Amino acid sequence: MKTLSSFRMAIKLPALIIFTVATATIVSGVILAINAGTSLKNSSVERLLAVEKSRTNELTRYLKSIETDLVEIAKGDVVKVALQDFSNAQEEFENPQAQLKRLYITENPHPLGSKENLDAAPDGSSIARPMLAIIRGLAVC
Repeated sequence: MKTLSSFRMAIKLPALIIFTVATATIVSGVILAINAGTSLKNSSVERLLAVEKSRTNELTRYLKSIETDLVEIAKGDVVKVALQDFSNAQEEFENPQAQLKRLYITENPHPLGSKENLDAAPDGSSIARPMLAIIRGLAVC
């Protein structure tokens, strides 16, 4: 086996240059791959943070609009009148829970899944007011 000193300079110099270039290329490639992975990860994180911020802003605006609507509804007389009507109607019945269930569920002519469309109890009690349609409309908004 030949030792390194036994090779001619014409072989040693190009071998050294090739080895140095190959090593530098491999090291550069590894560093670039690591940096590319980090950049992709950072880019993904930035996009996810932007989506999170956007969704947070949308949800905040939506909840604020609900809050505003609820405050305005509470200021009006619709809810107060409806609650008074319900209180008065309960006083008309001996067993309000059973009778209201009978009027609004059992005797409700609307099919299952749309029972909420009944605007007035069929017996003409105080609870049979147009308020039901108004409150239902507010609930859907």
